[in-house]
Amino acid sequence: MKRALKTEENLTDFYKLSQKDHILNSVVEDLYGMHTVGWPELFPALILAVSLQMAPMTRSNQMMQLLIDNFGEQASFDGKTMHYWPSAKTIAASTVEELKEKAKLGYRAANLIAIAKALQQGFPTMDELWAMEPEEARKKLLTLRGIGDYSAELVMLRVGFPLDVWSAKIFHVLFFGKEPKKPREAIPELKKVAEERWGTWRGYAFVYVLNDLPNLSKKVGVDLTQF
Repeated sequence: MKRALKTEENLTDFYKLSQKDHILNSVVEDLYGMHTVGWPELFPALILAVSLQMAPMTRSNQMMQLLIDNFGEQASFDGKTMHYWPSAKTIAASTVEELKEKAKLGYRAANLIAIAKALQQGFPTMDELWAMEPEEARKKLLTLRGIGDYSAELVMLRVGFPLDVWSAKIFHVLFFGKEPKKPREAIPELKKVAEERWGTWRGYAFVYVLNDLPNLSKKVGVDLTQF
């Protein structure tokens, strides 16, 4: 539980960094005390990563909710039913057609089933990945079908700065004051800027910025939520 909620993570250096950074100073003021998520299980993190591929947030949220509603685990207590992420076992036993129809996953359905089967066959757990060096963990995640650098970085934020087309637009506006003409081609430069600017805290900066877009939009005078 402590690792999942990152309750013992010391953010002192991140907050010191934010005081000198015109992007982070306002978002830290808004979200002071927020920690990133240390996923207790690997498969839910991979579901998130797959759902976010090539999709805006509204579409991603739809897919994840449908997965939980139609394939998720359930537990009842005190007259209430709680819904949780699907297990790798459940998804591995599903068909591509089921996932496409009931969860609207499209091409992602085959990838998610392949990932679930790989986890069933003895893939490292989240605890085991965290015990590895960041680069070793990244390479291991990249062996999963449909998982590239972007998805691996989403699963374990400490290994990079997970930009896609939509978040690339947001950070291009924040770094350079304008939208990129070709967002995908701008990603390498944006990653370099983030690493030079925020170093090992770039994953935290990514999470803080995306969780404070409405307020940050007011500061920069651009509606960052439109992306």
